[in-house]
Amino acid sequence: MNDSHVTPVGINRSTCLPQHFRELPLDVLGLSHAYARAKEMHAAMPPRPGLAGYRIFVVLRENVRALDLPASPDMYMVLGRHTQCDMVLDAEPSVALRHLLVRAIVQPDGAVGVRVLDLQTTLAFHVDNGEACRSIFAVGPIAMRLGPYAIVALPLDPAASPPRLPKPTLSRATSMALAREGGPYRAAATKHGEVFRSSHITLLPIAPMLEDLHAGWGVQNARAGFGRVTLDGTGRMASIEVPEAELDSGVLIGRALKCKDEGLRSMLDNSISRAHVLLLREDGLTSAFDVASTRGTYAYGVRVRRVLLPDTGATLSLANPYGLRLHWHRRV
Repeated sequence: MNDSHVTPVGINRSTCLPQHFRELPLDVLGLSHAYARAKEMHAAMPPRPGLAGYRIFVVLRENVRALDLPASPDMYMVLGRHTQCDMVLDAEPSVALRHLLVRAIVQPDGAVGVRVLDLQTTLAFHVDNGEACRSIFAVGPIAMRLGPYAIVALPLDPAASPPRLPKPTLSRATSMALAREGGPYRAAATKHGEVFRSSHITLLPIAPMLEDLHAGWGVQNARAGFGRVTLDGTGRMASIEVPEAELDSGVLIGRALKCKDEGLRSMLDNSISRAHVLLLREDGLTSAFDVASTRGTYAYGVRVRRVLLPDTGATLSLANPYGLRLHWHRRV
């Protein structure tokens, strides 16, 4: 288990911006200008040498904030309106309380990519070409729009981002493993001899809700599950088979007041946040990520942000150390 957090960079002041940037709202500037703001600040405040990962910028008109996100299994950030989020986006009601989970991931070739997962919200984010996205893996610098916000993700190495926002190439993949095999971070030279980096964005399936898996998997498919999640609370118990493909996309567990299953509905009640914990399998390891829940996720009585779920099994508690119990079992 780990309580690691991302690191604030200390950028939150309009005085960092050229005057002509400060006078224009984001909808006029566009993502390319938000990228220029981020790039300028990024160069002015270089990260610690040798640190691999991304710096995430949030731009809203003249306000710019940034957090460093190292490429580590324990590190991630949650963006949304809730005060528990690592980046609070409270200027727009259509942004969910917990909207996005962002992680920096090392590629097999040593390059670092950034993964962005929508937490089952009603508002998609858009990349530079206008594509509406729910889950992506990107290599290289990228800029996204979420409502009135621009979110710019730059590799921590300032030299890895070109002066202008590169037009990304896009592809689709059914799994994160396939996404990491493609989309190389290519270097190319212009006719003037200038070397720049391209960016590649892979569109991935959205993370499903646990109750959706429960509704869609009958007894005849029980053996197909990679693992099993058992919820135990309020005098009830329910087990849900989880396919490996869904764990690759991320399985979101949260309040399910509209769930048709009475047992699940009674357990996933108001004590649980709408988006509470995400189960995600990467590089052969399954982890649970608390997604800025109000009352927390607990392992062995200790509140955690991320905890590894071993194949031998694990038990978590949601909302308090003695709350709803979540048992993870790897099927063999």
